[in-house]
Amino acid sequence: MTQNNKLIELIIKFVKEEILKSDIRTEIIKPILIYILYYVIPFLVLFLILNFLTTLVAVFLVFYIRK
Repeated sequence: MTQNNKLIELIIKFVKEEILKSDIRTEIIKPILIYILYYVIPFLVLFLILNFLTTLVAVFLVFYIRK
């Protein structure tokens, strides 16, 4: 039983050291954030354009109804 515990501890220690050695931020997180931005930015631009157009339509409707 103790050999199993030592083996598990050795594996956990190895994995922990490898994770600490690698720079997770530049290798994993940064590319994911870049791809997310490429997908999110067009939706944000579309949302802003639709918001602007609906505001213009609302203003024209208010002036049209007030006449």
